[in-house]
Amino acid sequence: MLAWLHRIFALSILSSTPLLIHYVAEWNRLHEYFFSFVSSDLTLYKYDYIIVGGGSAGSKQEVIPHFLTGIPAFTPYLQLSPYDWSFETEKQDEACKGMIGNRCKWPRGKMLGGTAGMNYMLYVRGNKRDFDEWEEMGFEGWGYEKVLPYFKKSELQLGRYAHDTKHHGTEGNVPVSDSIYITPMAKVYKELAQLAGLPIRDYNAENQTGFDIPQLTMRNGQILKILTYSHVTKLLFDDNKKIVTGVELLRFGKTYNVSASKEIILSAGAIGSPTILMHSGVGHAQHLKDLNIPLVKDLPVGDNLQDHITTMLGPLLVNQSASFDVIETMSFSTMWDYFVHGKGPLTISSDAIIFREAINNFPSAQILFMPISMTSDLVEPFMRKTFNIDSTLWDDYFSKLYGLSSISVLPALLRPKSRGTIRLSSSDPLASPLINPNYLSHPQDIQDLIKIIDWVLNVLFDQKKASHHGLKLPQNGSKIPQCAKENNYWECFVRHFSLTMYHPAGTCPMGSVLDSQLRVHGLPNLRVIDASSMPLIVRGNPNAAIIMMAEKISDHIKESFELELLSKSSLGKEEL
Repeated sequence: MLAWLHRIFALSILSSTPLLIHYVAEWNRLHEYFFSFVSSDLTLYKYDYIIVGGGSAGSKQEVIPHFLTGIPAFTPYLQLSPYDWSFETEKQDEACKGMIGNRCKWPRGKMLGGTAGMNYMLYVRGNKRDFDEWEEMGFEGWGYEKVLPYFKKSELQLGRYAHDTKHHGTEGNVPVSDSIYITPMAKVYKELAQLAGLPIRDYNAENQTGFDIPQLTMRNGQILKILTYSHVTKLLFDDNKKIVTGVELLRFGKTYNVSASKEIILSAGAIGSPTILMHSGVGHAQHLKDLNIPLVKDLPVGDNLQDHITTMLGPLLVNQSASFDVIETMSFSTMWDYFVHGKGPLTISSDAIIFREAINNFPSAQILFMPISMTSDLVEPFMRKTFNIDSTLWDDYFSKLYGLSSISVLPALLRPKSRGTIRLSSSDPLASPLINPNYLSHPQDIQDLIKIIDWVLNVLFDQKKASHHGLKLPQNGSKIPQCAKENNYWECFVRHFSLTMYHPAGTCPMGSVLDSQLRVHGLPNLRVIDASSMPLIVRGNPNAAIIMMAEKISDHIKESFELELLSKSSLGKEEL
């Protein structure tokens, strides 16, 4: 009887979560809509700086309650909600073949905190070599030794690496802690990693390759009063088209022109920033001409799109006692543990993370071990819709394993060679852009992913090790029917079940679009500070690197502002 009551309670909580999210979204919207009538007219003021975007670089607070974004176990429910832009890719030729229309979903956060507010809160800086490569490309000041102080400046290390002050900061505004809750499988992964010859090490120090329990970040705090529910449609320029004077934005059906005397900073993300630039006349001349958008600057905006492509191996079946059961976990006690003590199963993110090296200690893959899978109880209807999985793939493969105790392994390619594009679908600034990541268009990418999968299945999870820990490897079970007769089954699997790691980058990069101070070429008071600014994607989740970039450029802007004040002060004394 008690078991049934517990199940009914858990089902009611989990099934009502999407409804709660929609309720909160509508409440916030109506609240802002009401106060838009009684607040001051935006056009009455001229600001020094305007920051467009509220993601990792543009914001240090969240607009939706902490009880939604702050629970890692619940953050996937924000996808396909009002807090998600709900983008999807163009039809892919070499990937996403198991998705409806060969189109992969691309969730992006439509809230303060950006996509960082809807992911699993992993804190991964990238590899030392990433930033040295940026500097070798000619971007002075972006080498590892130059950017490390800004990583440390933003970090408040609360976990087991707080003593390592060479690599970690303890006075920043971004709390970084160890995973609060992990399943028994984490111990298994650690043992298997050590048997496979991997060291246990801090992946946010200089040598990234090895095994570690994930480091997580939860961001909270109120720094600025920010204008929400505002869609920037384009930038405004002076008569000579050489200075950006402000932005045009749409808020609750009204259009406003907001002016800035010093700088405009775009932090709208790898999709939003190039989209705004192109709608403003900054982009490929022919593309803008085709859409009747007047040209301001002919720059390759929207090119160089990079993303960490992954797939979800398995499901890997495990012993019931070792898995994370959503329904079994949801109870009064677990909710009490989280809301009162900030601990317990609801804080779960991933169990473990491995960075697998290719050559010279520079990892080619990030492998995440998730305590839940596509076929876990109650996850099925949500995940199927979130990933846009075709009914044939689901019915013929995943549904046969539904409800079984299982985990997932996500091998992600850290330095893909494939390059995609962001383009406008029309001159309407509210229309979704055309997103084409060109997944697996470079043959090296599929080869590298197959090597990673082969290592996971045949070295990390070889038959003897797996059976000892109760793991049933996927090659012992069913196969995707579309791939069952293929000579290279796992290549076919990846091409059908292709997933984004939520890490698009590089669409307004230093070099072709920006200078080393992240200013748009030819427009000295316009900067872009977000993942789109990266010339090469970092080897890991980009959130920490984006925060570092914002800290670095913020210091530069502050120094310039102080020099300007000093210059004016000196001029005033001379006049006296």
